[in-house]
Amino acid sequence: MLIIKELNFNKIVIFVDQVVNNKGERIINVGNNTEFELYHSYEDTVIKGNAKNIEKIAKALNALVDDEETYYLNEKCSEIKSEGKSTIGLKFKNSNTTINVSGNDIANYGYEDKCELGLGIDGENQLTFSSQIFTNYCVFI
Repeated sequence: MLIIKELNFNKIVIFVDQVVNNKGERIINVGNNTEFELYHSYEDTVIKGNAKNIEKIAKALNALVDDEETYYLNEKCSEIKSEGKSTIGLKFKNSNTTINVSGNDIANYGYEDKCELGLGIDGENQLTFSSQIFTNYCVFI
């Protein structure tokens, strides 16, 4: 008998092998189930993870950090190209697939076209992504 105590339609869990940089080189070896939040009410934390992983992602995106510990891209939001240097990818080895995510997909426009990244520190979870990163994709579940 199957007893369901709580239904949660706010997230999906996908096995992600690696987070890679724009050259396809591994920056984080994930190798486990990764949460993707489907309904994300605020855009300031598109990717959450421990401090070490967030720093690696920021470095791969060529991000800078300001005095308030806020990461932002080293280019204007209006000038970001979808396949440029500000790109990371989610690699799925079994399906031989990499989903590339532009820095523009995880950034918010800030003051004077400053492109603030939606990276947040969360010590409890390894990595959590908002479905906002799939803005330019059609994803079937």
